[in-house]
Amino acid sequence: LVKYHDELCALNFSSLDYYCSYHFTVPDVTLCLGDSTLLKAPDGMKHYLWNTGDTVQSIQVSPLQTTKYWVNITTQNDKEGWDTTTVFVNPVPVIDHISDTIVTQPGADTLLWVSGGYPDYLWSTGATGTSILVNPVRNTQYSVKVTGANGCSTIQKFLVTPDYNYNIDFKYDTVCFGDKTTLINVSTGEDSLIQVSWDLNMDGKFNDATGDTVVYTFPKAQLWLVSMRLTFKSGNILTKVHRVPVGSRPAVNFSYVGLCSTEGNTLFTDSTTLDFGKITTRYWKYGDGRSEYRPNIYAYHQYYPGDYTATLVVTSSYGCTDSLAQSFTIYGSPDIVVQRKDGSQVYKNDTVKFNQGDSVYVQVRNPSNYDSIIWPPHILSPDYYVKKPGEYTVKAYVNVCPGTSVFYGVYANGGGGSPPITSAQAMPFFTPNGDGYNDKWVVNDKEIASPFQLRIYNRAGSLVYSSDNYNNDWKGEYNGNPLPQGTYYYVIIDNTGKKYTGALSIIR
Repeated sequence: LVKYHDELCALNFSSLDYYCSYHFTVPDVTLCLGDSTLLKAPDGMKHYLWNTGDTVQSIQVSPLQTTKYWVNITTQNDKEGWDTTTVFVNPVPVIDHISDTIVTQPGADTLLWVSGGYPDYLWSTGATGTSILVNPVRNTQYSVKVTGANGCSTIQKFLVTPDYNYNIDFKYDTVCFGDKTTLINVSTGEDSLIQVSWDLNMDGKFNDATGDTVVYTFPKAQLWLVSMRLTFKSGNILTKVHRVPVGSRPAVNFSYVGLCSTEGNTLFTDSTTLDFGKITTRYWKYGDGRSEYRPNIYAYHQYYPGDYTATLVVTSSYGCTDSLAQSFTIYGSPDIVVQRKDGSQVYKNDTVKFNQGDSVYVQVRNPSNYDSIIWPPHILSPDYYVKKPGEYTVKAYVNVCPGTSVFYGVYANGGGGSPPITSAQAMPFFTPNGDGYNDKWVVNDKEIASPFQLRIYNRAGSLVYSSDNYNNDWKGEYNGNPLPQGTYYYVIIDNTGKKYTGALSIIR
């Protein structure tokens, strides 16, 4: 009989579809709008296909209206079957009601109501009418379940908030690591406060301190999320959170270079580090009565020779301040005297004459007074022979500072040499103090052919100013900073190649 059944169904006659297919039933379902149900096909099938596109045994559905669903299955021996089921959707009650959020006076009577017309009402208080009268003293949620004749229900919730005019807050001070932070509850309201508790270590537990005022030393420099919880007689529990900063103190450090007063400014470089926050101010006290704020890590200052103590005060964005003082010595350049073999002095910008093909002997007087003496190009010796015409510069060092002398070698017999050198008609001194009088060094020699070059050197022979077209505008500055009072030396070369040299003084 089984063999006959299989052979007959294998013929695929449409009239045999019902006889040869696999039969099953997915029951119809009735539910309420908003609910869902599980539609399940038979177990153990080889394939499943629902009209939703799902290919699993069961599907969860939540239709908005009555809907038909079908499923097609294939058995393990490749028989097919299908069924259609209907999910009937009943409506839920639709009601009018008072606002779902109500603010009222503590303990005052408040009427909560919903519209009538349905057979069953059940409030969270146990009442069964369309309205209830409530008078809570704390934030309270109420609800009512309304059921229609079809058994479907809807639930409406209400939040009644008694207004105690709460203003929940606390104040705090900004401190540096190691200092104590004061936290003060400044909350106000018409409710009776029972307890103030604090979470200070950001673990979510309010067990670190209690009371309106807390003095606490935080274990690390950072922003701390501090929480305060207030418990009131009404039963209300309210919280407030602030980001409380604990700044780190700057680890102040700086270096300096340039200990020769005649070689320009001393350069200070700030190397301060800061673990938390940003550096906002750097205040330098140079140790000579002058001080200033600097916007970056560099500071420049011109010193006279002497002993000084410079102090750097650094302040962070959280007001944390620290300082460092360092002492050092500023050296002046030594005086240097060059003399001929007969002991006569060769002055600065002087000429030394000798016959062509010959030489002249010069030396630095009292060489033991210096740490080292250097002649051009790099000869370490107090003695020197001038053999060619031209400009000669000798440097004699004491400590780290050089004294410099410049002179010129020329042939005595007129066999070449440098052009004649003379002094220019120029201000012998000027007073660049900003009062509008003699603030600039002026050259007023009509014999100088313009435009002319100007070079100005300090006593050490270091260049402090240069211009290829001088316009009487030098204010006695080097890199924008005032040079110290003293004597300086100029070299002018005019448009014809004629050279002028001399000395000038800055008086402050």
